[in-house]
Amino acid sequence: MTKEKTGIINSFESFATLDGDGIRFEIFFAGCPLRCVCCHNPEMWEQKGQAYTTTQLLKMIKRYQPYFQQRGGVTWSGGEPLLQAEFLLELGQHLKQEHIHIALDTSGCITNDRVEKVLDLCDLVLLDLKQNTEEKYRQYAKGSLAQTIKFLNLCQQKKKKVWIRTVIIPHINDTLKDIRAFANLVKEYSCIEQYDLLPFHTMGFSKYETYHIPNPLQEEKDLPIEAMEPLKQELKTLLPNVKVE
Repeated sequence: MTKEKTGIINSFESFATLDGDGIRFEIFFAGCPLRCVCCHNPEMWEQKGQAYTTTQLLKMIKRYQPYFQQRGGVTWSGGEPLLQAEFLLELGQHLKQEHIHIALDTSGCITNDRVEKVLDLCDLVLLDLKQNTEEKYRQYAKGSLAQTIKFLNLCQQKKKKVWIRTVIIPHINDTLKDIRAFANLVKEYSCIEQYDLLPFHTMGFSKYETYHIPNPLQEEKDLPIEAMEPLKQELKTLLPNVKVE
């Protein structure tokens, strides 16, 4: 008999409403290869947490299934869930048998055969687009723009529904010029249904102190909501077929 795989989980949110349509059971997987300067979950960088089997998670998820209705489902988040692709494959196959909608919240920083199989199981991809140049990606996320675009190409190839997400950080990517550069990167992709511009916030700053992690943006303040409006309007103009939030 094949032994069940286990996933290393940091935490759960049983009534999530921001990471995909409807009410969702959100699973925050531990571990992330990136080091984004705006990260508000630095406690999830290391792959440390509670181990759960597929059976244990399914039992938890199915308790909330009546609340999902037609629009909701499960969201895999983190950290970077694709670090645990083998476990996602096993869990995802069971979720599909239960007709449960799967959203994948990812930075797109990993592509391999296992990740492609995981992507086949997903109904929606929430893809973080951190920065608009390779240089800025490496400086502010310790990742690669080329890799994220490679993952987006895979979503396009597999005709997956995609929501792009970009955190707008003061003095780093907060100008109209930056917005034009982001729009230029994604304008040819028909798989993109929505683009969310998210204002930088300081709600996770206390975690850096708690875990004794240097905070590269500790002098920054929350980006005012009103600063987002001209950026959103510019993006709506540039991407007329995409819902901008």
